[in-house]
Amino acid sequence: MSATDSPTPPLDDIPGRLLQLFTGFVVTQALHSAATLELADLVADGPVSVDDLAKRSGAHPEALHRLLRTLAAHGVFAEVAPGQFGPTALSRALETDAVGSMRPYILYGGEVMYAAFRELEHSVRTGRPAFEQVFGASLFDYMRTNPDEGARFDAAMAATSTGRVAGLFDRDWSAAGSVVDVGGGNGTIMRELLTRQPHLRGAVFDLPHAVDGAEAMLEAGGLSDRCACIRGDFFEEVPSGFDVYLLSQILHDWDDERATAILRNCRAAIAPRGRLVVLEQVLPPGDAPHPGKILDLLMLVLTDGGRERSEPQWRTLLGNAGFALEHVAPSGRSDIIECRPV
Repeated sequence: MSATDSPTPPLDDIPGRLLQLFTGFVVTQALHSAATLELADLVADGPVSVDDLAKRSGAHPEALHRLLRTLAAHGVFAEVAPGQFGPTALSRALETDAVGSMRPYILYGGEVMYAAFRELEHSVRTGRPAFEQVFGASLFDYMRTNPDEGARFDAAMAATSTGRVAGLFDRDWSAAGSVVDVGGGNGTIMRELLTRQPHLRGAVFDLPHAVDGAEAMLEAGGLSDRCACIRGDFFEEVPSGFDVYLLSQILHDWDDERATAILRNCRAAIAPRGRLVVLEQVLPPGDAPHPGKILDLLMLVLTDGGRERSEPQWRTLLGNAGFALEHVAPSGRSDIIECRPV
């Protein structure tokens, strides 16, 4: 078995570059193992010997050293002395109590997403989600019927929400008095938005099991008096009476027909001078690297018809539902698509 000697092979080493791409799964599962063993927490206060880490994590010392050495070569942990590993900026983001910790996402993705992606070829050949092939149910049905997995999924999505929508919080909200987060899940985004924009009143609208978590989160943040939790199904109707309708990473879960249904329900509820704010990836043209291209494959494998869209595709989708796309602005790892009803 061969391997490249460097994380970045030279540009003229074509086999080495392909090998680096192919062995990305090794890093994926190494991160998952590190998250499971809570290694970032164990080195948070400073360098720790491999033997001590092995005792505290219940791992085999030599095997653990090999795992840490590989991750250190990618900037996750630092071998500050032979057999002594300490934290880095990347490992800090894996700490359990870190703000915006990525640990829940890596724990979930390293199992469920990884298992589904083993059947990527099925999706490519059929256009159908490999998730159903592996787990025997659609992603959202599986989450509903397996509450523990559903809770892990919600935690994984919450872990990435702040970085995904960073620009949303600093958007000009002066013309708005109220906002509803359609499909707002456990209220993570609404909690942050209302904290940063104290003049706003809000609502989280989602299925009953999702809103239960939002109520607890908003109460813990002292925001219950400024934010309602409304139970419902956005395929049936959306509550009226709000200045801004927010859809954050919702429409990419659905094909054009069902995404249009959600948007038309928003259009029926929104006032003539209201605004729709969509947070999604806007795929650029050409072959430049873009995180949305990876996410698009995730949607192919995990969802029934979900996809990322280019700006022309967004304009068509929104136009068919009665909205005009006004402009697109970057927002952390997503984009803010500002729309008005027409």
